[in-house]
Amino acid sequence: MSPRDTGLAFKAAMEARDAAAVHRCLAPDVRFHSPIRYTPFEGRDAVAAVLQIPAAVFVFRDGFRYTRVFSAGNDRALFFEAEIDGRSIEGVDLLRLDHHGLVAELWVMMRPLAEIQRFAVVAAEIIGQQTRP
Repeated sequence: MSPRDTGLAFKAAMEARDAAAVHRCLAPDVRFHSPIRYTPFEGRDAVAAVLQIPAAVFVFRDGFRYTRVFSAGNDRALFFEAEIDGRSIEGVDLLRLDHHGLVAELWVMMRPLAEIQRFAVVAAEIIGQQTRP
């Protein structure tokens, strides 16, 4: 691990519900591979904005917690548990750190399928509320 392990800083920022700290952990050219979209989101500001959606749905709420962390070289796997509308969801944040220790790539995998579908519905509702005048 690097002296300043941004993978663990990312975990701490998520646990602290600190969106600004999450933003600081992201590389300028970060790529985010979402579980509900085929093409990745790219760039620190775009990824930070997109991460506000799962934050609002389940990350920055009671019930979210990281359960395990695995590290290998510049890769981190952060396993989590959460709830969406009282139903359990499990997932993993897969991070690849760049040579500066910032998050260069982020993949989010979740299960079960029914809860991913529920996440997509709730996320669409949030997006709709944010875009209404």
